[in-house]
Amino acid sequence: MTKFKNKISAGTFICNDFDNQSGQMTIDDIIYVDDDLSASFTLFTVVNVYADLAEGKWPVNNVNIYGFLRENKVKDFNVAYLGKFTVSPEEKETAENFLSYKHRHTYTFDNFYFPNTGDYVAEIFVEKPNTNLDEITYESVYKNCDVLDIINFDVQIKAKKI
Repeated sequence: MTKFKNKISAGTFICNDFDNQSGQMTIDDIIYVDDDLSASFTLFTVVNVYADLAEGKWPVNNVNIYGFLRENKVKDFNVAYLGKFTVSPEEKETAENFLSYKHRHTYTFDNFYFPNTGDYVAEIFVEKPNTNLDEITYESVYKNCDVLDIINFDVQIKAKKI
């Protein structure tokens, strides 16, 4: 069980259209690809860290978050590393009416090539304390980190206009 139980959570969304300036987005569970299996889309992740009001501090500081996108298969799946970002709410002061800190992160892809159509998952992992990953691979993150969020989506070829 994670050390961060009830201290950190995340929500991830697939957006076919996302405007980073206005924050407007179209959330979907299908990514439509061209005939060459490429698509432009955004993976939008919101991480919430919950304050420990008894201690008057944030229980989670400078934690690394890793993202992967893979085919939704048990074995022999293709996987892509999306990247790493760090959540560091220590600069926020805790207060009686301030119970959580929100960190948002976007992974934006232009002409991302999928190996196949079908079911996929985006997996977001949080690094366990005192973890030093020598190499960032799906296997090392899966073994040494905790799952923070998983979202399932479908990849389909766009219908052709007649």
